[in-house]
Amino acid sequence: TGTTIEAELGATSPVIVRWRSGGLIDTAARIAADCATLWDLSAGDAAVTAAYSLRVNEGAPARLVFEIPANLEPGRLSIRSADGAVIGISEGTLSANPAGPRTYTVTLQQPLEGTNTVILRLVSLVPLSATPQLSTVKIVSARESSCYLLARVAGTVTRWEQQGLKASTVEAGISDLGSIPELSLERLPLPRVYQCETGKECWLRPVVQPPALPMPISEDTAWQFGTQAMIEARLHYSKAANLAEVEFDVPAGVALSDVVAPDLAGWSRAGNRVRIWFRAVPKDLTVRWFGTWALPKLPASFELPQPARSAAHRIVRLRTVDGVRLHVEPGWPRAITFTPGEIALSAPEPVTPLKLRLERR
Repeated sequence: TGTTIEAELGATSPVIVRWRSGGLIDTAARIAADCATLWDLSAGDAAVTAAYSLRVNEGAPARLVFEIPANLEPGRLSIRSADGAVIGISEGTLSANPAGPRTYTVTLQQPLEGTNTVILRLVSLVPLSATPQLSTVKIVSARESSCYLLARVAGTVTRWEQQGLKASTVEAGISDLGSIPELSLERLPLPRVYQCETGKECWLRPVVQPPALPMPISEDTAWQFGTQAMIEARLHYSKAANLAEVEFDVPAGVALSDVVAPDLAGWSRAGNRVRIWFRAVPKDLTVRWFGTWALPKLPASFELPQPARSAAHRIVRLRTVDGVRLHVEPGWPRAITFTPGEIALSAPEPVTPLKLRLERR
């Protein structure tokens, strides 16, 4: 006995019925895919769109496997058949490979047939450097493919470094993909187009002149002297600035132990410059950082280290633990403090050295 299916068809021409037995089976397939990976860097961060015109020449694939660059995370995936029907996604699994590219395996709700349009959105895991390396997102299961790498950059590019690529154009290279609206190829600034050479690893590296990130408008830094100097600083930024990423400087020789801010996504230090970024752009931003500084052997006279770039308004607070005496040489005006035993100083303009002497009681 079999399954009986009844349908109210009314007056109609002959009906074509297709079915598969045995459920969803991922049969061996031969797939051809024209692919284009667009890196849009025009907004300051990376918005990556991988688009594919995928043709199933043989078999019925029920899953797709993508090769994801190490610095990207897969986002929304959409698949449309040639007649505009949406192909559902059952699940997606991202492999773990900290040393390089990972695979993103997507199981479909039904096998693919004919020609399909595949769109995969991706996001960058970390903020872009001044020389980001851009690469393609390939469908591993596509045995035949032509791949293109596109880059839209709004900033000043001093030079383009590349490997395994040859220059192309939208008209000459990716005419089949140019009609995919998700790529927005007509939007300014127009992207540069490169075709990946067959059998070669391809990447593109625009050397971009980085934009100046917002610096704090005020700083309040407290130093406590004991066996070493313990430092806590509060930095405030202008509400009018774009606070998606900000910078600040720490004094030379300071070991930075922690950075605290609302919606903080991460921070990095290069020399004495610290860059921080956020999960959501804050409207009113105060950043706190904590660190230590090695004191010379007491008794000692020294200049307190200052940040190379500092805020226009800066307060320095000096405290000591029991058993340590502090002397401040004249030059910095006093500021208001309500903490007993604390010396508060306002940085002069221009900034002059802040000379201290520490000795045991």
